[in-house]
Amino acid sequence: IGHDGVTMGQNAYLRILPEGGIALALLTNGGDGRALYHRVFGTVFRELAHIVPPLPPEPQPGLVVDAKRYVGRYAKRSATVLVDERDGGLAVTIQQNDAAAKALLGDQGPFALRPVRADLMVYDVPGLAQRQMLHFLDFDAAGVPQAVHQGSRRHNRTDA
Repeated sequence: IGHDGVTMGQNAYLRILPEGGIALALLTNGGDGRALYHRVFGTVFRELAHIVPPLPPEPQPGLVVDAKRYVGRYAKRSATVLVDERDGGLAVTIQQNDAAAKALLGDQGPFALRPVRADLMVYDVPGLAQRQMLHFLDFDAAGVPQAVHQGSRRHNRTDA
């Protein structure tokens, strides 16, 4: 059982394994919280419950996606995810819409997207050990995603 939370500059992780009598929580407010989470939780669950957490997904070399289907603007109140064609592939830029978030985090990207499968792409952010994920959701009849999941939040397509 688990739940994660993310807000400006803070990450929270909770995992409970009732049958193993294990409850583990981690709260971070700086640095690479996701990498710390994987290191700490991976060690604890391997040693105490013999559970090996799954590795982050790997991009699939040679997997070709129809870039035009993914290109677009996906937004929520505090942030906008822009997916565009760049350098023969796809790239993502995350823009902060909230003044406080913009001051703290700034806009990020563009980062090259690499497909894992049709609904999941990954990208690397300098300074973060863990690859980031961009999940495409709610594909319409033409195969165009109507939302993305990034940073623990859903962003709906706003350019359709």
